[in-house]
Amino acid sequence: MPQKKLRLVWDINKSLVKINGVDIVVAPRELPPFDIDAVVEEQDTALILSEPGNITEPGNKPAWFLANKLESQSLFKPGSVIKRDGKIIRLLAIVHDLDMEPSWRSEWVAQALDNIIKVSHIQGISSIQLPVVGAQYGRFNIQDFLQLLVMAIKNSQGTLKKIWLIMPQQDCPKVLSCLKRLTNN
Repeated sequence: MPQKKLRLVWDINKSLVKINGVDIVVAPRELPPFDIDAVVEEQDTALILSEPGNITEPGNKPAWFLANKLESQSLFKPGSVIKRDGKIIRLLAIVHDLDMEPSWRSEWVAQALDNIIKVSHIQGISSIQLPVVGAQYGRFNIQDFLQLLVMAIKNSQGTLKKIWLIMPQQDCPKVLSCLKRLTNN
């Protein structure tokens, strides 16, 4: 019986841009291009934002107790990145302050991107999954985000070698084209 030939369905090189030794692959969540060491999550100064499935039941505590607890907790500095260990490392990028309008600032996104790269180097992380930070819970412009990402990578040295930039499938070609323009690839 003749063996079936395997054929490549997706050429990852067509979705890839290389900057300063780092491969950026633009792909939807459903098509992971490689295994990752860490996932970046967009977060606020009080760590209130989370994925929809992560809301926990507060129990029988009255609303005043929960509000008081929230007010008394220490806040994280915008632009910082918090590492959470687990099977896959979580890097919480603090880019929102929910007391402000808009809740994000481009300088916080830029600082968070720089810190993601620094934490990756310190922790020996070589591959991450990255959403468009500032756009998941805010309206940060994708092209502005891409410019900040390119700048952060161009100014970096370290262990980070692969970034999976998560994008809805219909936006992947447009984002890839923009990345190529920004990097002259």
